[in-house]
Amino acid sequence: MKTPTRTTLRAALLGIGATTLLGLGGGCSGGAKAPLPGPDRANEAPTWFPRDPVSHAAEPGVSEDLHTLIFPPDGDTLISASDSGGIKVWDLRKQGDSACVKHFRPAGSRAVALHPDGRTLGVVADIEPAYLIDLDSPAGDDRVESHARGYLLGMHTGGVALAFAPDGKALAALNTRGGLAVWEAAFRGLAKDATLESSWYESRYELQHGGKGFAFRPDGAVVAVTGKRVELLDVKTGKVVTTCEESQQAGRLAFSPDGRTLAAGGSTLRLWNGKTGASEKALPVKGEVIALAFSPDGKTIACWCDGHEEKTDNGVEIVGAHIELYDLSRGKVRQSIRGGFSRLGDSIPPAFAFSRDGGVLATGRAGGRIDFWDVRPKE
Repeated sequence: MKTPTRTTLRAALLGIGATTLLGLGGGCSGGAKAPLPGPDRANEAPTWFPRDPVSHAAEPGVSEDLHTLIFPPDGDTLISASDSGGIKVWDLRKQGDSACVKHFRPAGSRAVALHPDGRTLGVVADIEPAYLIDLDSPAGDDRVESHARGYLLGMHTGGVALAFAPDGKALAALNTRGGLAVWEAAFRGLAKDATLESSWYESRYELQHGGKGFAFRPDGAVVAVTGKRVELLDVKTGKVVTTCEESQQAGRLAFSPDGRTLAAGGSTLRLWNGKTGASEKALPVKGEVIALAFSPDGKTIACWCDGHEEKTDNGVEIVGAHIELYDLSRGKVRQSIRGGFSRLGDSIPPAFAFSRDGGVLATGRAGGRIDFWDVRPKE
């Protein structure tokens, strides 16, 4: 594809007559840098927990549905994002409005991802190109040039999902038609107007009813993608390494932290060997699993399940969207979280994330509220 000029890129991102893509404000105090990363602790509650919920809504009374929640490496901050309310950085050691320490305002973001360095955000929106944001950029300057650090070309349309490889050497995006683009680059230190062409783009998932999800294996060598089946692709070439067994109805994907297990949502919670694709286990679920995440120690997997009907002694009960935490060693649910969860439709997964120590689960509820749940195993 033709490489856009600086003027074309800015016009595509900002829109004709627009003056701002990224800004700081909206009730957030600026200028605070995130603390330096600290050590992870397995299944402990962080020092800031318990704490009150926070609201991502841009203004009081404005309803927002979140598409992303991320805990950066420092363990004391949270990044939240929605399509209309922008991207907020929270210092969880603070309460009230002062907890929001930065507020970026990208137009129409559909997904964001954090580089392992904890300082660089990738953003995909309704239109191409995707781009990077420098979280260390100063507060108080609303020019797009002050925050954007590189534009990612070759996605062919807008995006719905984005992820960095755990080693930080690659970035992948799923577009609105289900095509997958991968970039390999040094993402830190890019010039403000740098452009990066995708290393490869795989369009055949567009023809196979659209890719539903993807996930990098922690070693950064393989990316798993859901089409008609789950395939493991070589990150450097895009060629198929192997196809997972019994993976015809798989949904969104997640690798365990050690890379030994690949999990997929859908009508069951299915697990495969993360290297060979051999089927290992299928666990029954209540309601379709539309998003999932491993705990940092790999012993628990959180499944965001859609609403369903349950038979009771008094008839049939309608159960809304809920989260089930599975103990993988026992293959059973060890904790359920129910009530008030929202969903943005089939193309965008709901927002939830484990804290860095694994003891807290952050969830996005209807209207942009973010709750924090104690998910430490009960002995």
